[in-house]
Amino acid sequence: MPFSLYTAKTYAVDKKDIERDWCLSFFESGHVGDYLLLYADDQYQGIISYKSISHNMVLEDSIISEKLFIGDRLWEDVQRLFDEDMAREIVPVFNNKMDILYIAKYDERLESAWAKLSEMQNFVDKEL
Repeated sequence: MPFSLYTAKTYAVDKKDIERDWCLSFFESGHVGDYLLLYADDQYQGIISYKSISHNMVLEDSIISEKLFIGDRLWEDVQRLFDEDMAREIVPVFNNKMDILYIAKYDERLESAWAKLSEMQNFVDKEL
């Protein structure tokens, strides 16, 4: 599956200060492409997207808790997480200071290129 790293607007919120309706209202007031970073006692808890909140009736079910860190195996780690859950929407990517750097997500624009690359790799694997 092809993935891309995106930058996006993120907003930090305290988990105890929000409810599902507030999140939905936030996104629908011009923030559909943005993300909410949830913290509790200054500890990262997860990320919420418009899609995750609009597809779940309970706030807790909307929280995407998986995260990755920038490093040598980033692409393999992204692939593994998305392979584990094909319905996964995004995975936030942080540096070692827990600053969010990117949002990793499936990139359907690259699907045909990915299919051709996979076909070439299969050919090379068979020939060697």
